[in-house]
Amino acid sequence: DGNAPKTVILSGDSGRGKSFMLQKIMLDWASGEFYSENFDVVFLLKCEELKCISEEMSLNELLSWSCSLTSDQISEILELTPEKVLILIDGIDEFSFDPCVQISSPINPSQEARQMDTLRSFLNGQILPESFLLVTTRSDAGTVMNLPKGPQRFTEIMGFSERGVQEYFQKFFKDEQLFRKTFESVKTNKSLLTASSVPLLCWMVCFCLKKHFTDDDHVMRELKTTTSIYVHFVSTLLEHHDQSQSVLTMLRSLGQLAEEGMKKQEYLFLENRVTETGLDPATTLFLFMHVNFQEFFIALYYVLLDEE
Repeated sequence: DGNAPKTVILSGDSGRGKSFMLQKIMLDWASGEFYSENFDVVFLLKCEELKCISEEMSLNELLSWSCSLTSDQISEILELTPEKVLILIDGIDEFSFDPCVQISSPINPSQEARQMDTLRSFLNGQILPESFLLVTTRSDAGTVMNLPKGPQRFTEIMGFSERGVQEYFQKFFKDEQLFRKTFESVKTNKSLLTASSVPLLCWMVCFCLKKHFTDDDHVMRELKTTTSIYVHFVSTLLEHHDQSQSVLTMLRSLGQLAEEGMKKQEYLFLENRVTETGLDPATTLFLFMHVNFQEFFIALYYVLLDEE
């Protein structure tokens, strides 16, 4: 469609599946199932990771940082066929764009600048106006909505309908009998059915029920609120906890890390930050499974502090 907008803004509340959708688009393109005729190359930039970059970078370097191609290879692609390029930007609301602040905007993909200034120039169409762009953001990030210029399409992820929850349960539980038993139980629990409309919570509910399928009636009675879903999910994970440190010590350490990160708007943690809290690092970069988990561990941290 020649009139199709080159920029699509995908919004949705936390846990609705925005990041997962971008990963699915990447997978579909890489496997040749979709989009391969439209785009020669697809890039995925995760803003929570970009925030860890302190030095100035060009768009070519940012794209190279996120994939296996070199800056020179990317530069050649962008020069030859920019109209066959799709760039996915996940979580643009991680950055605070102040429209009143004057910046020195880069005007080409090779010009270095702060990562947020490079992204702003790309969103404004100053860099690669021929390329296609799909951006995800939280529904309440109003300032971000005003950044892109030119024709745009806005769409919102609302979550699962009851039919969607049923289909998810059916795919999660391969056994037909187990699927029917668990889903029928969830249908009778209106609060749990409503919570399951959020894909992240739906996955957590399925995970808990599968781990405790012999006692799912008891689990179902406990899963009454969003908080109870998180508590039961974490409790299930702790059943396989390494006994080298106590559960309470680990939970306090996670809560402390989560709180310090939230104060600084950090969602990725380097190895030294994790070691400082007493956790045992196995790799060099860490993040909570989802920002909602970081918020949960902060709340749990304060509860544990009150009990001391």
